Amino acid sequence: MNVEIVENLKSFLNDNIIPNINSHAKERLDYLEKQLQRYENWKNEILNIGDLEKIFLETAQFHRDIESSINIEKEKILKTDIHQLLGNYQNKFDELTKDSQQFINVDQEDFHFK
Repeated sequence: MNVEIVENLKSFLNDNIIPNINSHAKERLDYLEKQLQRYENWKNEILNIGDLEKIFLETAQFHRDIESSINIEKEKILKTDIHQLLGNYQNKFDELTKDSQQFINVDQEDFHFK
């Protein structure tokens, strides 16, 4: 009789309880796999956001470097233009001074003061 009870219990467990446990375990496993996939997707999105932030920061630094280079070049051009203008004015001044000196020399030669 005990053997028959054990066999009936085994049969009941195999037919009813174990399939339910397996079904529930499979559902739980599927749910956990979906959660893991969501986590992986979030992790990848966060990494992508981090990559985008890194790219943004590098781009901003590149922009600042270019802006700095442009400002340096502007200063060089401005200094060159100023030096060129000063050089041109100096040349004009030298020419006028030379002409004035020649005029003064001519005047002194033409008029002898005694």
